[in-house]
Amino acid sequence: MKLNNTLTATLTLCLSLTANAQLSSPGGLAFDGSGNLWVTNGGAKQVLELDPTNGAILNTITKGISGPTRLFFLGGELYVVNSTANNMTIYDNLTTSGANLVGTIDFPSTVSRSLGAAVDASGNVYASGNATNNIVVFNTNGIIETLTQDTSGFPFTAPGALVIQGQDIYAGFGSGDSEDAVISYNLEDFLSGDPQEITVYNDNVNTGPTGIAFDSENNVYISEFYSGTAVKYNLGQGTKPVLVINQGTGWCEGIAVDSSGNIYVSNAQLNNITVYGPSGGAPIRTLVGLHPGVNATFSTKSLTFATQLLNTASAAQTVTITNYGTETLTFTGTSVQGDFASTRGCRHHAWPPDTLASGASCWYGVTFTPASVGNLSGEFSITDNAPGGAQTLSLAGVSTEVELSPSALEFHCSSGSQQATLTNVGGSALSISGITVTSSSVFTQTNNCGSSVAPGGSCTITVTTKGGNSGGAVSISDDGGASPQQLLLAARCGP
Repeated sequence: MKLNNTLTATLTLCLSLTANAQLSSPGGLAFDGSGNLWVTNGGAKQVLELDPTNGAILNTITKGISGPTRLFFLGGELYVVNSTANNMTIYDNLTTSGANLVGTIDFPSTVSRSLGAAVDASGNVYASGNATNNIVVFNTNGIIETLTQDTSGFPFTAPGALVIQGQDIYAGFGSGDSEDAVISYNLEDFLSGDPQEITVYNDNVNTGPTGIAFDSENNVYISEFYSGTAVKYNLGQGTKPVLVINQGTGWCEGIAVDSSGNIYVSNAQLNNITVYGPSGGAPIRTLVGLHPGVNATFSTKSLTFATQLLNTASAAQTVTITNYGTETLTFTGTSVQGDFASTRGCRHHAWPPDTLASGASCWYGVTFTPASVGNLSGEFSITDNAPGGAQTLSLAGVSTEVELSPSALEFHCSSGSQQATLTNVGGSALSISGITVTSSSVFTQTNNCGSSVAPGGSCTITVTTKGGNSGGAVSISDDGGASPQQLLLAARCGP
């Protein structure tokens, strides 16, 4: 389917009600023979093996992965479709760390942005070209067929998922002049270049097919991107679904059914996989991809603050720490380097110790209150029972003792003058090496600052404009930190 597509810091912490996901734009889903769930984790450029009961990550494949979209099993081997590399990689020894890359099948150049592929019993490969609006069949001897429409005249617009089930192939097509549906065809008809529709699965309500799966009774399950739903059809009855799932979904990309009839839907928008009982309804659990044990990570490794006036507090920036593990994370303390301070931590327990449940998150608000001028840095760490024993966040900001009030001047249409005050809020004399103005054809400036401003002292900058529409700035070069400071200028006529 085609997608339209020094410092004093104050830290405050709250408990997140929604767990951050280890999954990142999850796509295709498939179960292996042991009942474990595999998913293309497109945003992280990897394929993950998950425990379907709790979402714990059992294995991670990165070798050969490039823009993974769909996957399937054939003869105990895992096949992964890579849209960026325009190929399909094959893996065995799936119980070993990272699995074993045993082969790569390159798609023909006539296929672009493949969102699906399949292999039949004879080794023929079927690849969908989502951007080239075709399905190409080929083998080691070359291209067998390039199909752009079926015998009913419906074009293969934005083909995506491809699944072989028995003697038939099921193909998903996008919107536009196509049927925005999953259509089944006989494999022999495909190979002969004469694809005749068997069943069209589309009720014109649930649209944007991205994934196709089957249960033990050969009922057809489809994940629908545009409508954000997952649907179930009885085999051969494609006009009315017998089940529609729409709770807890968002940008549905993949679908799979386990041996008990439970339905798994990957949600690229929500970075999770929702699991439903055979009768649908609300999710019975949500998988986000958790590491066995405890695994805690800040959402970023550093925070950088904009220029801040000496001894004043900035607006808060936030950073999240998430327990990506299957066991409870226990905080044992905090440490601060430099002029930083932190609150007691998650307030839902006493500190210390404090805890985060599996999949839960806490976020910190960080403010920058510089006590000296210049480029400043520091560090905040949380100690816990995760591997490594501590999570560390680097902090940086720039401080100045030069205050401009106001920080910008705006002129309306006619010529005239306005003033701004420069104040040295520091404890030592401010040395000024120059004051200049840009857009000198529209703005001019005069000042009484001289080459130095005493501690706590002020001077006046007077800006005059000829009128019209223009922008500019007065630039002050000095030794007060974050030099040069900018007094922004604007002249406007009209609304």
